[in-house]
Amino acid sequence: MLTGEGYSVRIVESGELALSAAEGQPPELILLDVRMPGLDGFEVFNRLKAKPKTSETPVIFLTGATDPDECVAGLKLGAVDFIAKSFDRESLLAKVRTHIELYRLRKKLEQQTVKYKTLFENSNDAIFVHGMVNSGEAGKFIEVNDIACSRLGYSREELLKLTPPGIDAPGMEEKHRAALEELARTGHAVFEIEHAGKDGRNMPVEISSRVFDYGGLPHVLSIARDIAERKRAEAALLAREKLACETNIAFSELLVNTELKTGNIGTSKSLLTETAARLAGVARASIWEYSADGRELRCLDLYESGPQKHSEGLVLSCVDYPRYFKSLQEKSHIAAADARTHPGTSEFTAGYLVPLGITSMLDGIIPGSAGLAGVFCLEHVGECREWLPEEENLLSTLSALTAMVFDVAKQKKAEAGHERLLKAIEQAGEVIVIADPEGTIQYVNPAFEKVTGYTRLEAIGNNPRILKSGQQDEDFYKNMWGKVTSGKTWEGRMVNKRKDGTLYTEEATISPVRDQQGRIVNYVAVKRDITEQLKLENRLRQSQKMETVGLLAGGVAHDFNNILSAIMCNAGFLAKDIAPGDPKHKDVKEIIIASERAAALTRQLLAFSRRQIMATRVVDINGLVGGMTRLLKRVIGEQTNVAVKLHPSPCTAIVDPGQIEQVIMNLALNARDAMNGGGTITLETEIINPPEEFFDTRPDLPKGPLVCMKVSDTGSGMSQEIKDHLFEPFFTTKEQGKGTGLGLSTAFGIVKQSCGDIEVKSEQGKGSVFTVYLPLVEAQPRGKDKDKDKDDRPLGKGHETVLFVEDEESLRRLGERILLTSGYKVLVATDGQAALKLMEERGKPVDLLMSDVVMPGMSGRELGLELARRKLVDRALYMSGYTDEAIVRHGVLEPGIAFIYKPYTVEALLKKLREALDGPAGQAKV
Repeated sequence: MLTGEGYSVRIVESGELALSAAEGQPPELILLDVRMPGLDGFEVFNRLKAKPKTSETPVIFLTGATDPDECVAGLKLGAVDFIAKSFDRESLLAKVRTHIELYRLRKKLEQQTVKYKTLFENSNDAIFVHGMVNSGEAGKFIEVNDIACSRLGYSREELLKLTPPGIDAPGMEEKHRAALEELARTGHAVFEIEHAGKDGRNMPVEISSRVFDYGGLPHVLSIARDIAERKRAEAALLAREKLACETNIAFSELLVNTELKTGNIGTSKSLLTETAARLAGVARASIWEYSADGRELRCLDLYESGPQKHSEGLVLSCVDYPRYFKSLQEKSHIAAADARTHPGTSEFTAGYLVPLGITSMLDGIIPGSAGLAGVFCLEHVGECREWLPEEENLLSTLSALTAMVFDVAKQKKAEAGHERLLKAIEQAGEVIVIADPEGTIQYVNPAFEKVTGYTRLEAIGNNPRILKSGQQDEDFYKNMWGKVTSGKTWEGRMVNKRKDGTLYTEEATISPVRDQQGRIVNYVAVKRDITEQLKLENRLRQSQKMETVGLLAGGVAHDFNNILSAIMCNAGFLAKDIAPGDPKHKDVKEIIIASERAAALTRQLLAFSRRQIMATRVVDINGLVGGMTRLLKRVIGEQTNVAVKLHPSPCTAIVDPGQIEQVIMNLALNARDAMNGGGTITLETEIINPPEEFFDTRPDLPKGPLVCMKVSDTGSGMSQEIKDHLFEPFFTTKEQGKGTGLGLSTAFGIVKQSCGDIEVKSEQGKGSVFTVYLPLVEAQPRGKDKDKDKDDRPLGKGHETVLFVEDEESLRRLGERILLTSGYKVLVATDGQAALKLMEERGKPVDLLMSDVVMPGMSGRELGLELARRKLVDRALYMSGYTDEAIVRHGVLEPGIAFIYKPYTVEALLKKLREALDGPAGQAKV
């Protein structure tokens, strides 16, 4: 019987053989006779349960005896069932089928438990779970992962005795209170705070918290990401930008300083050390000069920024500090983040570094005409610091300027001083250009050659207009030269053109140089290429702009949907009341059509703002692309060819198939419009497994294999300016009336909401390629089509009592009218608090809560949960013009919640209402 039903059956004739057969591949079910020769069934059962391999295998005892004690004894041992001989076929098969399915489900549950426990414990972020007390305060931790314990320095037992405020650093009370208020209000919160480890260390973290229901009580799941590195990077970036700006200004001033030009060491050394200490932010800056034999260093000036004090005279000997002197001979500079352990500076630890609290040193060689002239030293007090490349460049420039001062001091002639100045600025990291009063270039440094592509010979004797890009008008140059020729310093940005024709942006300071009579004899320009910096800033601004526009679009769509609901429903009432032959009936139909078009527009806005409801499932993108090919060919027209190249394996991703079809259609129509005279649109799919660096520039994409879908055309292509605005809503290059400007922005929003990314590559005259990336998932068997069972019968009158809660007055009146005219008893409230008060006065439950989601003070979901807690309602139908996080997480509707999207028609609302009332309670839970 069992073999005929497709089961694999092994039959043995004794208890010993049964034990041997089960030892190899444990079965999913054992049918065991109680009475057998040799070992009886009970003994075999005990031995099976004692072995790990078969300890969990279900056993059904078979017996021909009628003694009930024997059956009871078998069940007490742990058998799952008992079958008396002789048994009928259907009874046997039913029990076998039931217990095998239960065994498989138990195994699957065990695997899922291990899987989620593994994910919890192997997260790279600290994870905390704690309860919420009635006052809204955080309760003790009830679960934490290993990374949380190791990061904070507590054992699991110690951490489970604490509450979230117990691991906060001092001064975090207000931030934590604000986060708890946000959790109470919206059910989720993302915030930055500092944790305090057991050893007292403060750790900046970004916490994402979410409230969930467990055992009927609110609990909070918090994921804490260590952002110390990010904070350090942000601080370093600000420091570098500030240093670069201040260095430009200071260097321009130093280049034209009379004391430096004339080699006046007495005042120059103080000016240089003060400038160095201020720009680098160090406690001490000093200039040292080598003795003639190079065996000693004598301090010419040591500036201490705290007391703002200068001193001199200290002498260092190579006999006392041989490794330090050797390092200076071998390297251009010593960058010691930890001066106490660095080979070049550790000799100073006991007698110099420790007593003065110095932790980091940056020493640079001052070059001389006959070798090494001296050392420029920066000393930091406090925690060890890594020296930035900009700080090393600053030290190099200051060392070069100091070398110039040394040389000019030895040679007072102006010509010699001028040569030394040029040698100093040869080492500068910034572009240096010196021109005569007529603007003719007299000198450029190597940085100029590197940035512009022009050699020194090509530049000298020419005018700076060789770099002119045409991006600035004549008034720009007129104002700039007018300022410098009047003796003032000009600062600003300009776009210039390299020798190869590429453009770059530079930040420049141009200063006039005067002779002893005060006449302008030269202009000095100190410039820095900031092209890459601007690209990064532009990318950040673009991201922020898209997010802001998305928020605005979502908010507008929400408010507009409330208005449309009122228009559509009232127009529906009019259409029913006016006879079809009445001329006004056509006018009402036009109102309804216009409302539906407006509703479609709001859906596009919500798609862009990533706030639409998505019915996601595992979908093969190959099937979507292939299924749309015939439709695309018909819509696009005969002048355009459509080519399809599908990956040989299923390209499965978790998406809303209807939304992805809209993405494909929007991209294809955009491609068609780019090919006025016809051409070829190619749709491709493939599965890629990108390297780690691929995700560095795409932080929103989850790492791992991806489904890649490309839509390419042979059209006119796009300029960079158009690409910069391509995904913005209402941006279009088409003539008025030819497009809404929402096609690509809608595609952008759908892809982003599907946890994917979309990119475009295009050049003018070379066509465009739009690439969509989606996370690859394993294919799953398709279930029954739920839509086949939908009931299309006409809706009858209702009789139930409905609590209707809506804060929008016009929709509140409208909803009450719809319900009353359809036979329902209606209780109406303006918000959550009013609804609670109304139900408290009523004192008995209603059949259904029908509530807006987003309302002042208390959300509709919060109201439903509170009424359910008071046993005043057990079914709910929620409404919203946009998706709230309490209802939708990541664009997927929470299972078991009945929801209707605004705008809605009267028929749609009544149908959804009946589904919520007539269907299983689990499909309309509060």
